Amino acid sequence: MSLVSGRLERVSERVGGVEREALERARTRRVVVNAEHHRLLVEVAELERLGVAEQTGDRRVERLVAEVFRVDPGEARRLVDEARDLVGRRSLLGEPLAPRYPHTAAALAVGAITVAHLPVVQRTMARLEQVAGLAPDTVAEAERFLAEKATEQSPGGLVTVAARLLAQLDPDGQAPDPPGERDDEVHVVRRRDGSLDLRARFADPAGAALIDDGLEVMARPAGPDDQRAVANRRAEGLKELFAAAHG
Repeated sequence: MSLVSGRLERVSERVGGVEREALERARTRRVVVNAEHHRLLVEVAELERLGVAEQTGDRRVERLVAEVFRVDPGEARRLVDEARDLVGRRSLLGEPLAPRYPHTAAALAVGAITVAHLPVVQRTMARLEQVAGLAPDTVAEAERFLAEKATEQSPGGLVTVAARLLAQLDPDGQAPDPPGERDDEVHVVRRRDGSLDLRARFADPAGAALIDDGLEVMARPAGPDDQRAVANRRAEGLKELFAAAHG
């Protein structure tokens, strides 16, 4: 898997030597950050393997991770889930076992994908593993395919790829959502004066990033004389978006 996309290579060709070096340093730093996250997951898996939480009185590794890393319980659960899926373990006989999602683990270990790609792969695979009659080889190939696409796509782009894969392998929608999966929500309150209040929550980190990027585009000033507040520009952008949806 190439760590440099074709687009980045084309960008590098258009800039000078100093700028190209700065671009390469930034890219290298991003790769290092990605790979370091996998190393962190290895350490989390080791804490669980050694039973450290039982020895410290925390009882559960998620609670231990939250305390040691000073993160919220949700973040601790995410790290533990990622470690269980992306770090190799040993059998009861001491034999080494491959990670549950080996191709995704390998891509993260070399820094080719980001943390935001992981929940997309995990949720998609959790769905596919519940599809009745789907051959194990097909499920394994799906994980390889997702890991490869993750090296080429943004997390938001991978969401689209994963949706198409699910539509192909689970056309009847047999697979249930993974246990504990939070749904995205948009609440609408219509006022008597004709105004509208919206409240939304996007639980999927990749989907949330996609929405956030879109809102950032909407919030860009229309020109140097655009003095509207960011919230006003977002609202106007949403109206234009819905107008386009109506054709």
